[in-house]
Amino acid sequence: MVQPLGGRQLPCPWRHPQCHEFQLPDGHAYGFSTDGAAGGFADAAAWETLSGKVRRYYEEQDDGACEPISDGHIRAVDEVTGSDLVSFCTGGDGTWPVWLGRSAAGELVSVVVITSYL
Repeated sequence: MVQPLGGRQLPCPWRHPQCHEFQLPDGHAYGFSTDGAAGGFADAAAWETLSGKVRRYYEEQDDGACEPISDGHIRAVDEVTGSDLVSFCTGGDGTWPVWLGRSAAGELVSVVVITSYL
């Protein structure tokens, strides 16, 4: 399980990202697919800058574009906004379920990705 902590509030309730009152059929989940056994969390407002740094890191071997954090996973930082992108291992290819934790007021307080890698 991968869970970035964005605040101190406890989630109540947990929901799929696009699941308001809609129920998915059994065996289905909202999530993301990967064929590289990896996922990542990023600040969408800085996506162009962050994804550009990741591309430079891998495609141009620009070691200054990202910071290695462990086992081949990286962190990219947009110094202007303070935003970042962090990659993580899922443990395999396929689609990985994503859950959103919301505060009692409905604000997003947590995101969890269920993985097979501990």
